[in-house]
Amino acid sequence: MHSLRLWILGVAVGSFAAGLVGGYVGSEQVANGQGLPIPDHEFASDLAVRYGLRTNQKRSLGLVLQGENQQEISILKSTQWSQLPPPVLAQLLQLRSMTERRIRAILDDEQRTRYDRDSRPPSRGSGTTDKR
Repeated sequence: MHSLRLWILGVAVGSFAAGLVGGYVGSEQVANGQGLPIPDHEFASDLAVRYGLRTNQKRSLGLVLQGENQQEISILKSTQWSQLPPPVLAQLLQLRSMTERRIRAILDDEQRTRYDRDSRPPSRGSGTTDKR
């Protein structure tokens, strides 16, 4: 049962990653005036061709798939780190580390000092919480 959960989570994370890539490509299309971003573009295109979808149906399909991606993100956000397979956990930790380095690079010295202080885990017994 545990391995089935990990497999399902792995599929969800994979879908999430595909959705991110699709979202990025779709946002480029929107920026170029080519219409709404459609997650899982190949799947949507296949459905459109196979069933002869009209323009308004394609737009609705894009919204449905976009809603699915948002719900997947919500599910993944509510997943506990301990539930993630080690390779996925390693990728997420690497991504967080890279993001932190990028944030620090944006800040000036004074801001970086405050950010570093605020990003440290709270010491035991103190009432402060991590602001992230």
